[in-house]
Amino acid sequence: MFLLLPFGILEFVSGQNISRDMFAMILPTFTEAMPLRSGLTRVQSVFDHPILYGVVTGSIFALVHLVLGYQKDSFRRFFMTGIVGATSMLSVSSGPLTALVAQGGLLCWNGLLGGVRSRWIILIGLFAFISLFVELVANRSLLDIVVSYFMFDPVSYWFRKMIWDYGTASVLNNPLLGTGFGEWKRPEWMGSSIDNFWLLHAVRYGLPAAFLMPLAFFSIFAAVSFKKGLDAKLAEYRTGFLITMTAFFIVAWTVHFWDAAYVVFLFLMGSGVWILDVNPKERSALEAQDV
Repeated sequence: MFLLLPFGILEFVSGQNISRDMFAMILPTFTEAMPLRSGLTRVQSVFDHPILYGVVTGSIFALVHLVLGYQKDSFRRFFMTGIVGATSMLSVSSGPLTALVAQGGLLCWNGLLGGVRSRWIILIGLFAFISLFVELVANRSLLDIVVSYFMFDPVSYWFRKMIWDYGTASVLNNPLLGTGFGEWKRPEWMGSSIDNFWLLHAVRYGLPAAFLMPLAFFSIFAAVSFKKGLDAKLAEYRTGFLITMTAFFIVAWTVHFWDAAYVVFLFLMGSGVWILDVNPKERSALEAQDV
């Protein structure tokens, strides 16, 4: 993160992608420049797209706070977390911003109600109640309200909504094997990009893939969530991992992960499985020996 941040700031200020230009001196690389957004440069750095830069750099927000920052003083902890947040926000993308807000909100909830064992059940119930209340009394859906506050460009939301409508229709027309890498049916003026990680698998590979990818995700997420007997340190690490996976799940509805971002997502998803192998009794015995 510290290596990427200086180049990101230079690109944000000057509009010149120095890190990409350095790689281009050795091997071919992605050279298409992204248009400005609200007059600001969208930092792309060494990634294929600014949103991928924001997703990857922001993905360690909760892990830095709860793992690297474990038992550190408040200044160091929040300074490191702030560096991650600032680096991710240089992408000027609503997807990474939403992921950062989600991680920040969950970290605040965990910090405020750290002593309440059922705090996550309370949060789920509270979210369900608010969602139901908004749907009943508001003249807009909860999703539309959230989008109006977090989208830099509201047009991109409506475009993604059209991708969802035509994409799901394509899935229903090709439910078993999908379209492969062929064209999926849509208006001629729409591009071929599907800005939705979960939907793209269904469109390309059919409903089996649409079922198996979330199954892999939630089987790990649920198993780690219900792991018993963790001490305070490992419980904190687990919370950081689960918050990170929650952020990935949310932002995956707004963008497709490819190349480095896809590798990072799968790597982080698998990186938490070690928690399942922790034996509380053996760990207690080892800690006693160390003492």
